[in-house]
Parts: sequence; C-alpha cells; structure tokens
Amino acid sequence: QPMKNILLSVMALMVISLTSLAQCLIEPVSLENRVMSSDLIVEATIMNQVSFIDDNDQHIYTANYLKISKIFKGSSNSEEVVLVSPGGLVGMNGETVHPSIHVEEGMTGIFFLYNSNITGDNSLKNYKPFSGPQACIYYDLARGSANDAFTSYPSIDNVYGKLFEILGSNFRTIGKIDLQNKANNKVNTEIIDYYPKTVHAGVRMKLTIVG
Repeated sequence: QPMKNILLSVMALMVISLTSLAQCLIEPVSLENRVMSSDLIVEATIMNQVSFIDDNDQHIYTANYLKISKIFKGSSNSEEVVLVSPGGLVGMNGETVHPSIHVEEGMTGIFFLYNSNITGDNSLKNYKPFSGPQACIYYDLARGSANDAFTSYPSIDNVYGKLFEILGSNFRTIGKIDLQNKANNKVNTEIIDYYPKTVHAGVRMKLTIVG
C-alpha cells in the first residue's frame, strides 16, 4: 500500500509538471492583438483536411479547407480558403508540432489568419494561423458558446460583439452555416461502429468512427 501511494504521488507530480510546462509554452495574445495582426478573419467550417510534404523544407503540413460563412476582416474572392497548419500524416510518415493550432474536420469557429508562404492548394488562397494555438475561437455548438486557449465566451453573439468593438464594423456574410441545426445534430449524434478495433502502442493510426 505505501508503494502504491508513492507511485501515485510521483505520477500526480509528473502530470502537474507537464501541464505547467504546456501552459508556459503558450504566451497569451490579446484578442485585439490577434485582430489587428491578422490579414484575414473569418467564421468558417473545416470541410476537408489533406496532409502534404512541402518541397522546400521537407516538413509535413496539413491543408485545412475552410468554408467561409462570415468575413470580419480582409477579403476573399472565394467562399473557400486553405489554412496551412504544421504537422500531419502522409503515408507512414507523421509529424507533430507543439504548441500548434488544433483543428479537425467539421469544426466551426473564427479563424485568425495571415498570408502563407507555403501552399497546400494552388487553386485557392492559402493562409497560416496567427498566434498558433490561439488562432481560432472554437464554437461549442451544443451549448451555443465559444472558447479559445485562454478565454471562454458565453455565446457566439458575444464574440461577434467583441470583434465589432475592436474593428468598428460588422461582419460580411459570405455563405450560410445553420448553427442551430449543427448544434442539434451534434447533440443527437450516435456512434454506430468504429475501426480498427485493435491498435498497437507507439504507432500512429487513423481511427474511423461511423455514426
């Protein structure tokens, strides 16, 4: 019993240390700073993700295809742009970058972007995330709220209001995202199956969930 207590204490200290280290790696960037420093600020949904190896630096990046619903700053000739994020999986080669923006297919939020010197798709305008993990205000559609790395917003309208205060102008509607229906679909989601059923430790594998 004493040995178990010692091991649990050591594990707890390790978790606390790793958490503290992760927090230290990210320095808060104010919303005003993110707004003023970005070339493009959009509300968008990630429709697709394709990882690739850049010809110049040989690092792996992911082209995240953003379908725009609102533009708060900047302009776009298309309803779709590409967010190039560091890291990804190409065949058996994987690369993970920390700290970095965390994005997944189907995710909706407000993205703070700046022009990218790395191209994931020549047919669309390509951008990089500004301020890494703080480059997105993520929507919680089930609750109608939003959050970024350091701040929680009670509602999506509250985020709109704060951006209006900084920019002095309202957003421009480009496309339509039915936030209410997306929220309802999220609440009623049912997982039917998943695969593979067995994975090996230390090997990066893709998990597919059917539902």
